[in-house]
Amino acid sequence: MMQTRRMSPEANDGAGTGNADDATASDGIASDGIANHDNAHDGIEIVWHPVAGLTGGGFAVGDAATGYVVVDPALDEWHRRTVIEHERVHLERGITTTWPQAPASWAAVTAREELLVNREAARRLAPEPALRTLVTQACTQGEAVTASSVAVAFGITHDLATVALELLAADGHP
Repeated sequence: MMQTRRMSPEANDGAGTGNADDATASDGIASDGIANHDNAHDGIEIVWHPVAGLTGGGFAVGDAATGYVVVDPALDEWHRRTVIEHERVHLERGITTTWPQAPASWAAVTAREELLVNREAARRLAPEPALRTLVTQACTQGEAVTASSVAVAFGITHDLATVALELLAADGHP
């Protein structure tokens, strides 16, 4: 059975559907297991279905106005956050990265788009000011900053934390 929750102000205004089960934890996942994200991405529905596991955890269909992000419910919290944001960026950009009949030469376009999408998802989930503060504080305390420590601090995957650190380094931060 697929579960969805509309990404709209009504889904995030605290009122939910009026059910007692609508309580949302700080991780953005409601007690019923359905994501309840901010309404900045109005029109995007999150669909929880195991078929997403066949694609690595999630995929997007549609566009930013009427899109769906299909997410594997077996993912842990960090992977859910990362997959949802990654797929939202795809919907916003309106670019399909691949399709069954795509020519082999399309692989370079797909690789470029995935890189751009990963960078934007990293900027959103590990915002530069907060990441810079984390790195500065760790450095002043003599602690190492690793992708693992960034992943823990922001609740994202190790891979996305690596992208966030690469972006920060490219911006001139050690």
